[in-house]
Amino acid sequence: MLPKDLLNNAIEASPQEGKVIIRLSRNDQYIRISFIDYGHGIPENLRHRILDPFFSTQTGGTGLGLTIAQRIVLAHHGKLHFKDPSQHSGAEVIIELPRYSNCSNFLTA
Repeated sequence: MLPKDLLNNAIEASPQEGKVIIRLSRNDQYIRISFIDYGHGIPENLRHRILDPFFSTQTGGTGLGLTIAQRIVLAHHGKLHFKDPSQHSGAEVIIELPRYSNCSNFLTA
């Protein structure tokens, strides 16, 4: 459910017929999934609150989506963060998860 929710947020933030990019990449440590929208971006005065429980900028929003997403990512020893908007995009939400080969010491039975 997590990528679907982040994709829905990106779609809702993009202008009508706007584009959303999903980018997958990897390095030696992490697998990275990025959701890039072409909306207005995250206002600077709200960036420090967007992961707070029950904080939402959407009418009727619960404010739990990003909080739950962050907890799921953290439970998998990953990171959820936001890249500052650039000239061509509104916002970029980034999930970084450790590569399987780096997770062997996290596994328990």
